[in-house]
Amino acid sequence: MKDTARAFRATVRRIEYIGRRYAIIEAQVSPDFIHSPGQFTKVAFVDQEGTFERYYSIASAPHGDGRFELCLILDEQRTRDLVEGWAPGSIFMCSAPAGRFTIPRYHRPIVCIAGGSGITPLKAIIEDRLKQRDAAPTILLYGCQSDAEIPFYDDLKRLALHHPSLNLQIFADDTALGRAQPGRPLDELNHFILADADYLLCGPPAFMEAARNLLVQQGVAPDAIHQDRY
Repeated sequence: MKDTARAFRATVRRIEYIGRRYAIIEAQVSPDFIHSPGQFTKVAFVDQEGTFERYYSIASAPHGDGRFELCLILDEQRTRDLVEGWAPGSIFMCSAPAGRFTIPRYHRPIVCIAGGSGITPLKAIIEDRLKQRDAAPTILLYGCQSDAEIPFYDDLKRLALHHPSLNLQIFADDTALGRAQPGRPLDELNHFILADADYLLCGPPAFMEAARNLLVQQGVAPDAIHQDRY
């Protein structure tokens, strides 16, 4: 794992709120902030009570110019209070990228299974994969509680529109806006079992464990199943 001790000074370029639960941040650091798809960074927050840190997966493929995206979860009031004060030009500190989430070989199909903010490292991996010429098919099964709070919805739809090799399936419990299919991705997983594919899981621990169990029951080899763990 890379050393996360080095601190980078990041500048907010853009901030977008997804309902009340998420904030999407595009940030700029120096070009020597070099990450691989699927890695994470540690963000340092400072308030009147002191400094606290949170880990966030990097949500964008490497650009080579120090730009990257994060999806910040705002369920915690302490974090929400600080992030809601940010605007373009705001400064925060983050660590060097780290983490070893598996990057499958491009010639093998992949099935990505995400829940909630678990989309973040998978989005980076998918973006990177779609840049490669003749990459094998990619399937994304993505589940959210509400289709009003789907991080990176427009980005994912755009990727699917421009890359026919990406099969995008979005599910939600609440589909009031018509932006997702009713139901949950694990209920449909048996329809997306591919021979010689890798399976990438990211989401709440119980979600990933249930997905892993279902895949094993369908005959998927354990070494073809990869879970995101810091």
